[in-house]
Amino acid sequence: MTHDQILAALAGGGNDRLAAADRAMIDGEGAGPIAATLAAHAGDSDIGEPCIAALEKCGPPTVDQLDALVNLLNADELPAYWAATLIGRLGPAGAPAAAQLAETAAAQRPIAVRERAVWAISKIGPPASGCREALEPLTESPQPRLARLAKQALAAVET
Repeated sequence: MTHDQILAALAGGGNDRLAAADRAMIDGEGAGPIAATLAAHAGDSDIGEPCIAALEKCGPPTVDQLDALVNLLNADELPAYWAATLIGRLGPAGAPAAAQLAETAAAQRPIAVRERAVWAISKIGPPASGCREALEPLTESPQPRLARLAKQALAAVET
């Protein structure tokens, strides 16, 4: 199954969706070019598990998926978590999404999504230096992991 066939099947219905998600999972590292679509389906009751398995193995997304990933930051918990993860995997190429990651980190979102947004900022590094103001209050978060990640992200954006 090609990536185009996987994408078409995921957009369709029935057993083709599950077969496509399973194929993406088998593709592993090679599923990066369809990562944003897999993230969008991470919370689906019927194909979420194989989509997440594929996301755990896949390489970084392509930069042309960045807009779709940014849009997913406002989605339900699992798609938003995976969107932040994939943006972080882009490293400095994810810099155009830094402001949206900072907004996500500061918003009233599930803690796992907020933590992953901060982690992604740290992976972007110095190109995300504009996020300092949003990160500083998070270093005092009552959530210890969020505070630790915020401190690491501040150090990463300043180097």
